[in-house]
Amino acid sequence: LSKNADGTITTQFTMTTIEELGLLKMDFLGLRTLTVISDAEKMVRETDPDFSMEKIPYDDPKVYDMLNAGETLGIFQMESGGMTQAIMGLKARSLEDIIAIISLYRPGPMESIPTYIANRHNPGNIRYKTPQLAHILDVTNGCIVYQEQVMQICRELAGFSYGQADLVRRAMSKKKHDVMEKERQHFVYGNQQPGHECAGCVANGIPADVANAIFDEMSSFASYAFNKSHAAAYAVLAYRTAYLKKYYPVEFMTAQMNSFIGKDMGKISEYVNYCRQRGIKVLPPDVNSSMAKFSVENGSIRFGFAAIKNVSESITGHIAREREQNGPFKDFFDFIRRGDQLNKRIVEGLIKAGCFDSMNVRRAQLLAIYDQAMSAAGNDRKQRATGQMSLFDMAGVDDIAADAAIPLPDIQEFDKNTLLSMEREVMGIYISGHPLLEYADELNKLASCSELSASDGTGKYTDNQKVRLGGIITSVRTKPVKSGNGLMAYAVIEDLTGTIELAAFPTVFNRCGNKLIMDNKVIVSGKLNMREDQNNTVLVDDIFPLERTGASGRLYLRLDMNDYEMVERIQTMLRRYPGNVTVILVDAATKKAMQADKGMSINPSPAFMAIMNEMLGEENVKLK
Repeated sequence: LSKNADGTITTQFTMTTIEELGLLKMDFLGLRTLTVISDAEKMVRETDPDFSMEKIPYDDPKVYDMLNAGETLGIFQMESGGMTQAIMGLKARSLEDIIAIISLYRPGPMESIPTYIANRHNPGNIRYKTPQLAHILDVTNGCIVYQEQVMQICRELAGFSYGQADLVRRAMSKKKHDVMEKERQHFVYGNQQPGHECAGCVANGIPADVANAIFDEMSSFASYAFNKSHAAAYAVLAYRTAYLKKYYPVEFMTAQMNSFIGKDMGKISEYVNYCRQRGIKVLPPDVNSSMAKFSVENGSIRFGFAAIKNVSESITGHIAREREQNGPFKDFFDFIRRGDQLNKRIVEGLIKAGCFDSMNVRRAQLLAIYDQAMSAAGNDRKQRATGQMSLFDMAGVDDIAADAAIPLPDIQEFDKNTLLSMEREVMGIYISGHPLLEYADELNKLASCSELSASDGTGKYTDNQKVRLGGIITSVRTKPVKSGNGLMAYAVIEDLTGTIELAAFPTVFNRCGNKLIMDNKVIVSGKLNMREDQNNTVLVDDIFPLERTGASGRLYLRLDMNDYEMVERIQTMLRRYPGNVTVILVDAATKKAMQADKGMSINPSPAFMAIMNEMLGEENVKLK
């Protein structure tokens, strides 16, 4: 054994050497999702002490209906656009379905997803290369999906022992071609070597060409396939997150947001926007209500201190203890007096985040005097520490109350956009609103997709595809190009659904750089740059301002009105995005149009339009 610089104990030998020595190698995987489930479970138990994840049913139809409707945000292994489309196409009904789709959604087996789904909905189309495969592959609709199936085929069709079958699986997964060809011979024609005997497929009545075809199919899948036991464990976690989201959405989304504190504020922003769309209130941080992390408060989610810039865990603990021991803070000055571990950066961050808004003061007022108030409070503490007593102390009056309570200046509050910008500066998110809410109509008309769909592939986009995005610029940085001929810019643009990075090369930057500035609201046209090992980016062609136009109109949705399941899903989505735009449903077969109920008038936000485009296809969704 050896010890790394960080104290981790490791082995000095490679994986294969360890195995040859007869030692067992184990890989332990840490998953953020395990913490999310555990934290959500604890929150649920605060109102339902008997709740346990170990007792939930795995056949709840409402959970599967939610997944089949594309409601996969936050669900383990299912958040990507491709996986969402796969589960919607499959129409999962059981845990077995989730196990299969998790196994299939990988390089190699992914090619079988259309066949798997088609066979699932039309079992009569399934064809087996030999009848002996039927009982092995029936659970996966005629497709080889799991490593265990490879081993079972070797045992039952060719007479391999368990050990021999595992040797084939390992050779395939490690791409040991010489071993695979040797085992192919044994698989087809058998092996007579003592201790390694097997009959082979031919001896069991399976033609050599069929046996070779089966071996070829196993080889192509075993290179990438999961073992079913691993996929089953993942499926259990996926279902548990789905169950929590369906029945305990507030606790589940709270736990999800906590898991990204200090790691990915973009993801927290995405979850906050999702909660708003679903009617779950996300309350701003407050010195008398917030805990260290996001917390559940009367059916809403309260923003946590730890998600505020410069506020450490020790400070959040101090605030909570002081509040618990000596009661709520009466006002801003009471908070300063009792906060002996505070510094000016922390207090400034708390003010900008809106932590004192509930105390009937303006952020502009507090930012004007907090420095002076803290200095007065600090001076008093020093005097007390050195034993200096004032006349006020002798009289039993707390002079720090007089010193720290600086008169609030009579100044106006900052405008709404400035307040939102402050929130974004210290929390990485707009919490009391969003600068783009009043531009929803314009974004819907001018943007071809949302930042969320462009960043994760939900909209079935391809590399180099032209897109048009609308949003607010939240960061900009420039760098010289390698050739030395000018500067290029990298920026992040955010809409109501998420963020995506922009790249403007020198020619475009020289022409449009004056629009690539912080907090600017813009429409960007360009091409998607998609790479497997990197986040998607947009290569900018042009930028122009996002301006109010007062647009309104009607949304036309073309669909098969006899597809009652689709009609119901559409109606569910319409209710989740209430607004003033009238919805017209057009039957694809008869071309007959009918107006949806007034209660289904919608706000055609980029998030809503992305969902409609995914469900019906862009050609069947028109806003006029």
